[in-house]
Amino acid sequence: MLDATKRETELSSQSIIAQGTKITGNVFCKNSSIKVEGEIEGKIEADGTVIVFDTGVVRGDIKAKQIVISGEVTGNTIVATERLEITAKGRVKGNITAPRISIAEGVFFEGTCSMQLPGASQPQSQPQPQSQQKSTPPSTPTSSTSQPQTKS
Repeated sequence: MLDATKRETELSSQSIIAQGTKITGNVFCKNSSIKVEGEIEGKIEADGTVIVFDTGVVRGDIKAKQIVISGEVTGNTIVATERLEITAKGRVKGNITAPRISIAEGVFFEGTCSMQLPGASQPQSQPQPQSQQKSTPPSTPTSSTSQPQTKS
């Protein structure tokens, strides 16, 4: 399920959202991991691993090193910087991005799946600096001052 080398380090510092617990709002876990057995309505960001157990429900975006989903996740973006796994009981509605993705047979998944190379940055829609833009002239001439033509 998780990388064995990561398991010992990350398990020493965890936050647990127990079954029957509901959190409304964003959750940030610096230098730790989070186990979700209850419900979170809001964004989750963790430096470690986010594990959504089969009783867990997350309604919001998730960003973490590793994400393991056995419960229900509904969000716009679910991003793992190292690895994302959806187990056989997992249900995901949202767009997933990770360099390594594992989806078990029979999983409910609705959204897009994007694999990024480790260390690759997310594509951003920012204008290129003037020095990087191509200086090719437009293929059709344009004019900002045109007058309508009339037939006589």
